[in-house]
Amino acid sequence: MARVLVVTSSPLFVEGGHLVIARALVRALRERGHEAGLRTTPQNRFGRQSAAYLATWLTDLTCAEVVYCDDKQNIALDLGKQMLNKYPDLKLIMAICSPAVPRSSPETSR
Repeated sequence: MARVLVVTSSPLFVEGGHLVIARALVRALRERGHEAGLRTTPQNRFGRQSAAYLATWLTDLTCAEVVYCDDKQNIALDLGKQMLNKYPDLKLIMAICSPAVPRSSPETSR
């Protein structure tokens, strides 16, 4: 069992997706037996964080496809090239590797 503090920034009087995601993460951690809490931090200087939230709200993203490469760089590169060919207007490839997620791979558990 781990003790986890989920931290997110939040402008005053704003209830949005960032808090929904953070609360869902805390709930999921607790359901799995971890001690978890949520802490919100104040926004950046006046206007900067609000501009970031506005930009996020105005961004229209659609998930084209989810592929897995099992942390193998050559497979990730091949799949990325295939996606670029398949979706010529593709603007973003988001890649998450298991070593970036604590305790998700044997190497990070040692």
